[in-house]
Amino acid sequence: MELQIILNGYQNIEKILHDEQVKRCFIVHGHSFERQEAFAYLKDTAQQQGIQLVQFSGYTSNPKVEEVQAGVELFEKENCDFIIAVGGGSAIDVAKCIKQRINEHSHDTSTDNTGNEKLNADYGERKAYVKMLAIPTTAGTGSESTQFAVVYENGEKKSVDDADILPEYVILDADLLKGLPAYQRKATMLDALCQVIESVWAKKATAESQQLAAVAIKLILSCYKEYLADTISGNEKMLRAANLAGQAINITRTTAAHAMSYKITSLYGAAHGHAVGACMKVLWKWMLEQYDIQSIDEKLKQAYEGIKKAFGVNDIQNAYEMYVKLFDELELVIEGKATAEQMDTLVSSVNVQRLSNHPIELTKDNLREIYEQIMSA
Repeated sequence: MELQIILNGYQNIEKILHDEQVKRCFIVHGHSFERQEAFAYLKDTAQQQGIQLVQFSGYTSNPKVEEVQAGVELFEKENCDFIIAVGGGSAIDVAKCIKQRINEHSHDTSTDNTGNEKLNADYGERKAYVKMLAIPTTAGTGSESTQFAVVYENGEKKSVDDADILPEYVILDADLLKGLPAYQRKATMLDALCQVIESVWAKKATAESQQLAAVAIKLILSCYKEYLADTISGNEKMLRAANLAGQAINITRTTAAHAMSYKITSLYGAAHGHAVGACMKVLWKWMLEQYDIQSIDEKLKQAYEGIKKAFGVNDIQNAYEMYVKLFDELELVIEGKATAEQMDTLVSSVNVQRLSNHPIELTKDNLREIYEQIMSA
């Protein structure tokens, strides 16, 4: 089943639950969702359709493997048959990981993921494939449209990459972004912008991913001030841009800025998008200083052309300067300075796989140089 993206109207929940003949619905959400009109609507809909709601909020902002397992156990204990995730990247990542584990537990995963019933050799019975609806309440991660998720085990980031974790349905409703805290707005916006810049220059970039990214870049640059001011128009555009960013990186995966950001988040408490944005500011400058336009390969030259066009400028340096101006307007600072030991930890933490997708080779010495600039900014 292809991902269905529904623009505006959480009221579409009613039709989805009806069409999927849901009986016991598992909802992964943050505590603030219970104060929103959408939650009251969901409760009313469930009551009208005779659906039992099972709520799960037992996860943190950097979700842990143990929290996912707790969700799996509650889902199975309550015999649920459908998942709704409402929230930011953490809520959706947790729900996607729960979905993956439930379907691994209950199905023969060697068969295809078509939504049909599958024979469960362990259980000796047939069970319907568990589907999922994602409703983002932040505009940045694009997690609702990606087949990967991030969880932490013993403080270390673990990446999950599996087509089975993609939601079947997505509802994008700008009303759910009302009142989002300023810091969260800034951080998630940076996440989306860095995702699309990285997806343009990634080695795995395709014509499709670059087109998705170009549209997203233009949207973000045109609406970010409205979005930061919490206007309906700004929220709608940024939510759409973030979703496009998710679609783009689902094709390409991310590159060095994201790979370098995760340990900054866990060591210094900066939100993910904040950490990525800070990494991008220094990394992109380093790339331009180390390799002029004449010394890079043809694919990166073409990527730079796409970035220039999306930013509406004639020089890649001008595109970078626009990024720096936007980042500096946000007045975001990573608190704390790195000790020698922490610097070693930062350098050694970088995921080599993601570095292989970066258009320019980065050595450990390069990483150390870039991290030193990030942490001294």
